[in-house]
Amino acid sequence: MGRTKSFILSRWRTLLLYALLALAIGFPRWIELDKFVTVDEPQWLYRSANFYYSLAQREFDQISKTPGSNINPTPGVITMWVETFAFLLEFPEYRGFGQGQFTDPSQIEKFLLSKGVDPLEILVTARQIFTVWNTVVLLFAFAIAHRLFGLWPSMLGFLLIAFEPYYIALTRIAHLDGPLSGLMLLSTLAIIAYAFDGRKIFFLIVSAVACGLAMLTKQPGILLMPFVGLSFLALIFVRWRNQTEEQKTHYWSWVRSLISHLLLWGGIAALTLVVLWPQMWADPIGSLFEYFIGPVYHTRETKTLLFGSAAAQPALGFSIEYVVRYIPSYLWHTTPLILFGLLAALVSYIKKAGIFSEQQSRSKMVALVLFVLAFVVPITIASTNSHRYIIPIYLPLNLIAALGWIETAAWLKGKLGHPFRKYAVLVLLAGVVIAQLLLAARSHPYYFTYFNPLLGGGKRAGEVFESGIGLGEGLDQAAAYLNDKPESERLRVKSWYYSGPFSYFFSGSASGISERNEWPQERITDIRRTHYLVIYINQWKRRIPDKLFDALDAITPEHVIWIDEIEYVRIYKVSDFPPSFYEILQEE
Repeated sequence: MGRTKSFILSRWRTLLLYALLALAIGFPRWIELDKFVTVDEPQWLYRSANFYYSLAQREFDQISKTPGSNINPTPGVITMWVETFAFLLEFPEYRGFGQGQFTDPSQIEKFLLSKGVDPLEILVTARQIFTVWNTVVLLFAFAIAHRLFGLWPSMLGFLLIAFEPYYIALTRIAHLDGPLSGLMLLSTLAIIAYAFDGRKIFFLIVSAVACGLAMLTKQPGILLMPFVGLSFLALIFVRWRNQTEEQKTHYWSWVRSLISHLLLWGGIAALTLVVLWPQMWADPIGSLFEYFIGPVYHTRETKTLLFGSAAAQPALGFSIEYVVRYIPSYLWHTTPLILFGLLAALVSYIKKAGIFSEQQSRSKMVALVLFVLAFVVPITIASTNSHRYIIPIYLPLNLIAALGWIETAAWLKGKLGHPFRKYAVLVLLAGVVIAQLLLAARSHPYYFTYFNPLLGGGKRAGEVFESGIGLGEGLDQAAAYLNDKPESERLRVKSWYYSGPFSYFFSGSASGISERNEWPQERITDIRRTHYLVIYINQWKRRIPDKLFDALDAITPEHVIWIDEIEYVRIYKVSDFPPSFYEILQEE
């Protein structure tokens, strides 16, 4: 009877911990999802609208031809499915108006408004679906981590993940990188569990399905394949090195069995692509070939490397700054608590202290590091230059940092006297989680504005970053400021990132600012007819277009919007522009 009661209490404790973790993951990603829109989200909203329309018309072969939904380098199939469900919940009639496919986010915005539907409502619903999706994926990953590392190290690790500011930012929006990172973590942990927990087929299947979903989310999901391949090679090598005389006779049959499992893993991942990608329902062989081979032709034609554009890559070879560009990116976007935990884990690993004295624990940590390297090395070689591209490495590094903090707590417990020893570990680890939460909460709801306080925080980041700051944060505040003007619905405003980040919140007429640096008379006349210019941080950081900023340099904005000590938006009243403004624009 006592054992039964103990079992029930243990089961309730586990359920309570899972509920606590689900709340920690879901709550910061659910609240106030209508506060701002990022620049890429309207792009995916209209791609998803076209996806939904093609599904409804059963034009499966047309889905890959949807303007803007080409498969290289970002399939975005999971995002389009999620937003299709959002359309079904908010505006299922969309499929029946015969409007065909749109080619621009502003077109879908105008169409939805003409039907009395707010595009922001569909986007917020998609964000809510993604919140549930990401929470479920992380809970599955936690269940596997629990088996691998124990309950409390895994709980600490996933709470650090839940409150990672940059990860919160990317999982509060309807986009690609946040969901990709969760799926890649799940696939990685499952294959590690397969290797260390008796080669159970269940873990192999979970890893393969998660890999397929990751590849459907974004092209770098393919990088799970070399990681899994290396993991299987490691298993073969370890078995060969440690085999007994009795095992030698069965070694090659064991290798053949392992290879069959690897082929099964690849087959399930490919099947996941086929089942969930409607384009493959029409042409599975051609679509699979295009998915895996397409990037090679893409890079040959555009003279780029995989997963990106040519803009970020030096013209000749690689500079040191280019090769290490993601190191400062990571340091700026993670937290001091994670960096300390990683340092503590490294020291503990070298000294073989505590859990790092066990060979299995050391091997599991090496496996996580192997995934980080298998991902970050190709991404570094690729011609990409966005901070969010390396978000998949944050999650396994947070798990490793949690192990470092566990060892730090154990070391501290050994150093303290008896009266303090009992609660030392609990107080320290609870303090770590609370500190991580507070660092994130300071940036709510604009989590992209978080920067590591060890490096100077937002104020310093605003000074040193030439680009990479500003995905739409603050443009909602600019719209709110102009909406408070008398007869704001009659205002004509030109804004950077106007379609979505500004227009979804503005009651008047919004249009964009062209990047062209030529200023013919019609463009100048268009400016004169505009009431306000809304200039954004990554626009003036790059001075696009250059002549506009030559003309604006001597003019004081009517209103400036600051977030976390960074100047994000400048609002200019066009009627206050002096004649010299237009003279500078007209200069040859």
